Amino acid sequence: MGPLSGAWSKGRSRKYAYYICNNRCGAQSIAVTKLNDSLIDFLGKITPSKKQLDLFLMLLRKKFNQNILSLRTKKETAEQQIVELKELRQALVLKNLKGTYSDELFQEQDKIIKNKIGIAEQLLGGTIFDKYTIDDVDKFMKDKFSNLGKTYSESEPGERRVLLGSIAPSGLAWQYSGLSNQQFSPEYQAILDIQKNNFALSAR
Repeated sequence: MGPLSGAWSKGRSRKYAYYICNNRCGAQSIAVTKLNDSLIDFLGKITPSKKQLDLFLMLLRKKFNQNILSLRTKKETAEQQIVELKELRQALVLKNLKGTYSDELFQEQDKIIKNKIGIAEQLLGGTIFDKYTIDDVDKFMKDKFSNLGKTYSESEPGERRVLLGSIAPSGLAWQYSGLSNQQFSPEYQAILDIQKNNFALSAR
């Protein structure tokens, strides 16, 4: 079966929504309610267990804290570089004023120093770590991934597309017994593949 398209069928008293195969493959039409129920059932089956989700979040928190520490170190280094570069630029200005450096040489070196200062200042700018904490991520994951069927049902159309796309970017396959897909995204597969021996990683 190829991609599905939505259509309407007119009954005696009302219209009925259904999906049909775009490729005219001869497959039967699928009632929207049947497909929707099958999707919610499928999401329920692939919802990670509480143990899987808790372990994944434990490892994610460890990685997050490592990244924060690395970022803080880089920021401290950048702050020191900016101080040193500004002192170097000030010395360059004084040497230009004294005639030690020609205007041409001054402008060339000044441009190089300004570029280096700009790069260092970019690192000091706002980052995603300034907007979100690991507690925000933890709460979001537990709220949304503890029951994927419920999350899908309560989401807006745009949010549903993001949810399904983050789990199965290549789409879901409809077999007449229901939905299936083994091509999960690497990120979602990482949650499902969490093993007991990963607990050892969290202790390091």
